[in-house]
Amino acid sequence: MSSSQKELLVLIVTSLCVISLAIVFTLFYLHYYKNSLDAIKEGRRDIELIDDNINEQIKAKSKKHKAFKIAMKVLSYLISAMVLAIFIIALINRFSGGDIVVGNSTVIVVKTGSMSEVNAANREELTGYDNQIPTWSLIGISKVNEEDLKPYDVIAFFESNSNQIIIHRIIDIMEDANGHYYVTRGDALASEDGYHPRYEAIIGRYNNFHIPYVGLFIYFLQTNSGIVTILSIIYCLVLFGVLSDKIAKKEKERKDELISVIDIDLAIKEVNHDIIEKIYYHGYVYSFKNNEFISKEKILEGDEHLPSKKNELIKVIENQDETKVMSSIIEISFKEENK
Repeated sequence: MSSSQKELLVLIVTSLCVISLAIVFTLFYLHYYKNSLDAIKEGRRDIELIDDNINEQIKAKSKKHKAFKIAMKVLSYLISAMVLAIFIIALINRFSGGDIVVGNSTVIVVKTGSMSEVNAANREELTGYDNQIPTWSLIGISKVNEEDLKPYDVIAFFESNSNQIIIHRIIDIMEDANGHYYVTRGDALASEDGYHPRYEAIIGRYNNFHIPYVGLFIYFLQTNSGIVTILSIIYCLVLFGVLSDKIAKKEKERKDELISVIDIDLAIKEVNHDIIEKIYYHGYVYSFKNNEFISKEKILEGDEHLPSKKNELIKVIENQDETKVMSSIIEISFKEENK
């Protein structure tokens, strides 16, 4: 089997696996999305939404919570930007022939271990040169003038015989009738390279910038299998984001309706005297004092304010002068509204 046939086989297998996982994720999340909307429409998540609103208002007053939310948002943006940058670098790397030029600098993926360590035969000669490069590193290469090149510089050059970019160290600079040429060798190799590049073939000199192991991801993502994988991941993330936003929108709509009936704003603190409010709904009683949340407890069977209907909400307001009892039916059917 030829290398092209193997690559095609790997692509087919990878595509089948990744697409199958994307289909399973789609079916699973669509099922979750439908069940979530039904639960919101039927009021089965009302208690959870009330709890969320109370917790949000309490946490909103905490400086630590605000700082944590900002930090998490910034971190998520940084991670997303990093993943996107790696994918873009991978695509550019693939279609630019292996090097990405930005101004006078280039980043290249080191795919072999020829510069990862010092061969015993070269140890004495390379004493003091400790800028070896681990396999699968992403390294920086800067353009350099011919007169600035010197022995033991690490350079990247294009080898026309193999049609590859080589990253090796100059061990000697020679000259013939056509001008200077460079004798190179990988630090991990015992013998010099058979191909001697001239200045025109040199992409640049290693500037000691490198990120270990990132090159492995870039190399994978620039393959056909990697592109199929990342596109499937992007599809799943977009699907997740779109449906999650729709669920969040419905949650907010229902939460706003519940809160408009409950009418508790924990941010309000200006009161003239003690006011106690109790909300009876879906088997629970919420207690507030001067708009401060006090407790959430199950309604006891003997409680005089026990709702008579499943979706009946009873609000009890007590102050120094009087006690008010208000009853509201807040069952809302989105299905009927959509007909």
